[in-house]
Amino acid sequence: MSLFFGNYNVFHDSVSNTNKIIIETWDNNNNQIYDVYGLPTSVLSSKEIQNVTKLSAFPIPTSKILHISNPENGSNTVEIYDMTGSRMLTKNFGSSDTTISVDVENLPKGIYFYKIGALSSKFIKN
Repeated sequence: MSLFFGNYNVFHDSVSNTNKIIIETWDNNNNQIYDVYGLPTSVLSSKEIQNVTKLSAFPIPTSKILHISNPENGSNTVEIYDMTGSRMLTKNFGSSDTTISVDVENLPKGIYFYKIGALSSKFIKN
């Protein structure tokens, strides 16, 4: 069994998109030695992929509450439009909210678009 005497730091290298560890040790002359090793790096989580590609909401169709996954794209407002382009609802939410719940019970039955920042998608109201 060997003992480790030194310092280490784990970090994410955004240039190569890999995780790395730097190990600092000393040689017999008390000179610092740095070794850098690549670590296994996981692929994007499904949430990260979803944020890049599109919005996601459930249940569809809905009759009361529409739950929208926060795309974390810098916008803190969800807007709901009818098919004619008229804005029907606006709701602000916190940037740390993972799911935004919007009460759509008072909207007439039909197809609607919801928009967060530059992203938009549609849902059906029963």
